[in-house]
Amino acid sequence: MRQQAGSLQGRRILVAEDGPDNQRLIRHILTRAGAQVAIVGNGQDAIGAIESRPDSDRPFDLLVLDMHMPVLDGYNTARRLRDRGECIPILALTAHALIGAGAECLAAGCTAYMSKPMKPADLVCTCAALIAAGGERELSPTAG
Repeated sequence: MRQQAGSLQGRRILVAEDGPDNQRLIRHILTRAGAQVAIVGNGQDAIGAIESRPDSDRPFDLLVLDMHMPVLDGYNTARRLRDRGECIPILALTAHALIGAGAECLAAGCTAYMSKPMKPADLVCTCAALIAAGGERELSPTAG
């Protein structure tokens, strides 16, 4: 983790994840890398947090999105954000490492995806790369 320390310094990341253990783990990994992390428990709350900003401000540099949540899942969250013209980079997290799962995430509007469980260094590097790319779509998956 030492090499990645500070690579997310000052970046604002919204994490939409319903599992308390995963929330704590992801927050810990990202804050150790210097990020400011906000957590919501479902996709509906993620959309609300993203859309509640003033027009001149962009409160989040990245959305880390669990694909299987109550209220509004990650697939529909990504679709709704893209339908509304939102261009925030979206990193999909899925526990389903099945063939085609990544393509389904990308088709929903996510920028990239990772399988859970993921290595902390991989999460930090992927987040940093997505922020640096500014939301451009990745064609290849990021394995966990």
